[in-house]
Amino acid sequence: MLIRLRSRDGLERIQLEDGASVTGLMLAIQQQLGVPLEQQRISRDPALLTAKDGAGISLLNDYREAPLQSLGVSHGDLLFLLYDMERQVAPAYKPGPLDSNRPFGSKVTMADIIAKQRRVERQDKAAVEGVSFDRAAANAFQQYCNSALAFSIKRGGICYGTVGEDNIVRVEFVFEPPQQGSQDELLLERGTPQEAQADFLAGVLGLQKADFLAGVLGLQKADFLAGVLGLQKADFLAGVLGLQKADFLAGVLGLQKADFLAGVLGLQKADFLAGVLGLQKADFLAGVLGLQKADFLAGVLGLQKADFLAGVLGLQKVGWVFCQANKERDWIVSSGELQAMAAMQDEMGPKSVTVLVTWDANDHGGNVHFEAFQCSEQAVQLYKDGWFVPESEPSGISKMRNPKEPNVEQAVIVASKDADSVDNDWFLCACAILDHMGPLLSSFPVENRLIPQSASSLREHLRKHSSLPYSGRLADLHLLLWLAGQPNLDQADMLAIVEAVRDKGELMEGYKVIIDSIAGV
Repeated sequence: MLIRLRSRDGLERIQLEDGASVTGLMLAIQQQLGVPLEQQRISRDPALLTAKDGAGISLLNDYREAPLQSLGVSHGDLLFLLYDMERQVAPAYKPGPLDSNRPFGSKVTMADIIAKQRRVERQDKAAVEGVSFDRAAANAFQQYCNSALAFSIKRGGICYGTVGEDNIVRVEFVFEPPQQGSQDELLLERGTPQEAQADFLAGVLGLQKADFLAGVLGLQKADFLAGVLGLQKADFLAGVLGLQKADFLAGVLGLQKADFLAGVLGLQKADFLAGVLGLQKADFLAGVLGLQKADFLAGVLGLQKADFLAGVLGLQKVGWVFCQANKERDWIVSSGELQAMAAMQDEMGPKSVTVLVTWDANDHGGNVHFEAFQCSEQAVQLYKDGWFVPESEPSGISKMRNPKEPNVEQAVIVASKDADSVDNDWFLCACAILDHMGPLLSSFPVENRLIPQSASSLREHLRKHSSLPYSGRLADLHLLLWLAGQPNLDQADMLAIVEAVRDKGELMEGYKVIIDSIAGV
């Protein structure tokens, strides 16, 4: 049994065998507390501790052979112990992980409280008004998940698009990176050269030339190249060279002023000046800037394309989409999926979204169901700070642990109650799901699927859309991404092709010949 002992030094506890006598108690005090037998005076009367010598107090020492129970002492009772020696007694109360060791009267800030426990709250509204998915892109994704995979495993992709002034995310294109999927897990291979190429192509398609070059080259050089690529030539050269417009170039080139201006205005912009100097367009621009051709293209196109194009206007990463396997579950997203959502939102920004594609079985077979979500800003922060415990089995509950105070068993406060886990629904913010007809095609085979991309795919695609202008036939980012990997076309060529697609302009005849030859037309 357990007996509590109060002395002038504090409160202590000792363990005894059931039925122990007073002598057994005294021996236990000597062994467990280090108080010699001859100094012990034990009583049930608290006055023992205030008396000078204990005189007149009934002591248990007088009944050494008597069982404690016969003297009315049972498990958990409090006895009083007096001795003359000096001792240090540890406090009976041990501070828990949520308690503070600060001295009395010190201040406790809100940061100190948050460091121990985190209050988890619902976020009332998502950061965006809704998500509008391009119909063709959505159909291409769900059709593969349904027809080819039968929703037996997970499949995912990166969404590219824009965020409009109405705060609606518009998804125009889905890039499907190399990946491994099962019923419960989905691993996307990120940061590949193919993804960087997708960043580049998407960025150019949604970007004005002057803005694009301003982001790379800085204000002075951007003004110059904006003049070459889109402004009046005379104004451009006057600003760059600080000379009279047509007079200067007419004198340099040995032409009459009228002939010179007629020639400039009748030719393509940078192509004209490059042609006069006998250079390729990229060589000409690189020469003006004092760079080698490779260095110029690296600067314009960006060796780190994802980093460069992240901050520009145009088609950019706006979230991701994934399908869940056709498996019984009683939650919307598992803890692992929620953490993947938080990671994507942390990478792509607070207005990035997650689109969830599921199979909804019914009496008539079933339907494909699209839903859009964001996770709360708090969920993203908790993920970054390492509060989520990795799940061993998929579950709709996320176990939480304070990484700075791992001994705290109930590290979060949910609905005003201490808890060690959170229902994933607390972290989800539903978004309205819409659709639209975007400017891009989506009929070319998608990358990294069981169905390969090939020259015959290109030939079939060109024939299918033969009624469109040539640049319109190429307005499919899956096709452009495949073309970018062909040895016949370098990055400068792809820039010219994508610009023609973006501006719905006429593609140079040489590029038509190259693409037709790749297709075997």
